Amino acid sequence: MAALIITLILLLLILILAGRLRYLESQAVDRQLQAHVTQNAAKIKGARRFYLKTLYRSNPPLGLIRIVTIILTVIAGAALLWTVAAQLAVADVIPAGAADFLSDLFTTETAERNTAAWILAGSALLASGLRWYTIKALHTIQDAEDTGQMRDVYTTPRELRVKMDSTRQVQLVLIMIGAVMVALASQFNLYPADADTTADTSQSTAQSSASSASSQQSSTNSTDTSNPAPKQDPHTPLGALQAAKDAPLSVADKLTDADRATLIFMAYWAMEGEDPATLFDRGTAGSDYYYHIIPNNGQPLYVFNSHTPSSNTTANMFVACVDNGDVWFYSLYNSPSQSPHLSDITALTTQNGSARPTDQPLANQSFRFRQMITLNYQQTGYARVHQILQNGYAMTL
Repeated sequence: MAALIITLILLLLILILAGRLRYLESQAVDRQLQAHVTQNAAKIKGARRFYLKTLYRSNPPLGLIRIVTIILTVIAGAALLWTVAAQLAVADVIPAGAADFLSDLFTTETAERNTAAWILAGSALLASGLRWYTIKALHTIQDAEDTGQMRDVYTTPRELRVKMDSTRQVQLVLIMIGAVMVALASQFNLYPADADTTADTSQSTAQSSASSASSQQSSTNSTDTSNPAPKQDPHTPLGALQAAKDAPLSVADKLTDADRATLIFMAYWAMEGEDPATLFDRGTAGSDYYYHIIPNNGQPLYVFNSHTPSSNTTANMFVACVDNGDVWFYSLYNSPSQSPHLSDITALTTQNGSARPTDQPLANQSFRFRQMITLNYQQTGYARVHQILQNGYAMTL
């Protein structure tokens, strides 16, 4: 939180200095109006802009530096927006095609955010350094041309020029400090996450959730579920899921049942060590894939199975229990039952009006649904899975 506060203070100071520059500029125009009573403010401002452009034209190296500075500034601005979008996990800020490309480069929102932050720092430092050089060069040129009189409508009194240049230089220093701070704070995860729980504390959350599930199943389970699975390498499918940050609630709220089923299906295969983005790269092997939703008293159960028409065989794959934003996975061991009753496929334990499979949850931990959104919603392959996965027949407990 301290890093965020300092960053906001720096931003506020930069804006205050921008306001001071506008004030000094208006003072320069006011003095010209006093010296040239036949002119108006618009003409004087136009003349001042034209004079500045003339200085750049008459000094080609400065003109080139100005163009490079503008390009770097645009890059820095885009990198800042990218950093903020990745930090807040605003998935729909980035177009789908770009998101597909980025997902091949970055396995987590954190990696994407850190890269964007360092691009911001590098481009901001270069742009600020070039701008500093330009300010000094222009000041030297104008000093040489300054007669100390207000004969020309584009003239800026020297004392005002000194104040304006000093203000610009202080502003550049603050920009450089702010850009480096954003990069370092991002690298060391010093900014607060969008949700109350960050990726670094996801394991303690999973442990708490697993303990709750264990108490519900204590009458039928002898295995301890209070110990979550260890953290995996974030470059693996399961590790990327563990490390993913929570997507905004606004994104989660607008998802359809089909969207949720797709995300759960992809997360399951990540737990199995498969890359969710390439699930159907080799086709469906003649099988159809279905999801079935059981309301389950506010803790919906998503049942997934496949059916092969050529042999008329069914393989029940797994059940996902969504409990207050956490998702628990239970294997159905490819049971061939085609019953519309889940209890015919696997043993269930009921607690407080809600049921879940008696077997141990896979990986001994839950995953937050909003993690799945962050990791897979715009990932390559999401649309393919969404297209193939179909809403199946109605099921009950």
